[in-house]
Amino acid sequence: VWITSPRYVDLAATSVYPDLMLPTLAPAARRIQDIRDRTKTTSDLLTLRPAVNFQAPIVLEYHHVVAAPDYAFGPEYFVSSGHIQRLARQYASGSHLITFDDGYRSAYDLVLPILATRQIPAVISVVNEATRDSGSPERSTHHLSRAELHALAQAGWSLAFHARTLPEHELGYENIAQIFRRGRVSNPNFVPMEVNLNDPLAYAYLKQKVEGSGYLPDHLLATLKSGHQQVQQLVKQGRSPDQATIQVLTHIFYQARYRLAELAQVPVTYIDTFIYPNSDSGWMVQQAAKNAGFVRAYAGGAIGDDSPFNRRRLWMNDFTAIP
Repeated sequence: VWITSPRYVDLAATSVYPDLMLPTLAPAARRIQDIRDRTKTTSDLLTLRPAVNFQAPIVLEYHHVVAAPDYAFGPEYFVSSGHIQRLARQYASGSHLITFDDGYRSAYDLVLPILATRQIPAVISVVNEATRDSGSPERSTHHLSRAELHALAQAGWSLAFHARTLPEHELGYENIAQIFRRGRVSNPNFVPMEVNLNDPLAYAYLKQKVEGSGYLPDHLLATLKSGHQQVQQLVKQGRSPDQATIQVLTHIFYQARYRLAELAQVPVTYIDTFIYPNSDSGWMVQQAAKNAGFVRAYAGGAIGDDSPFNRRRLWMNDFTAIP
């Protein structure tokens, strides 16, 4: 299923076809090194080309366009004539959509001028309170300002909701939904044990363990506990745990749409796209997104299934090329 040659090995849709390719970047990097060793090539343009036909538009998932390993797409690679020319051709053909996650300011500083000259719009997903002048403690100098968000919208870019805060982005709304429903944190990526949020001693332990991690600070713990309490109250009123969780999430997403519209100074109807943080897209999150007024949502890493609220994307970085 791989079309290869001694000088060109196509590793492009790493996350679109997980059964054909390596699922994570670290093994992909090792695979690339193995290929280089065996073919004795030093080419940096190494991509994976699946021997299948693409039936649906390919959604490209960029993040930073800065010089950083693993996570970002290097600026020299992005602005290279070959990459931009292929991007322009594929966009003009209607076969590709371009997205940039997390609302980094490189989308405005570097990407916008390049794409504007070729009349290529994109989608930028925003972590609301990370906006540089949001007035929130979550604001980040690495992220877009309110004026820059507005300028992107004026340039024809779509603004997508990604998360309310950076900690919520790191935890992901599928995890948050399960915590709202069950009152427990059990993801081993974030805490070392399952903790009942209603147990004061366990809650204090959890707070002590994770407060400085950057993933679950105190205000997020309060959000999790409040959400679980709201779900419990709705269950007492006769709703099922799933229905109650969806209702609480719907309220969060609805408010988040209005907050992003306020930050970018655009009508709320402009905020109609949700890009799930960490690619999580369980059915309750999808239903809440639909209820909150979003008309489409994107996952990533081949987790999606291309339904309107779970569209998959191809993660772009310095190890991938446009298919």
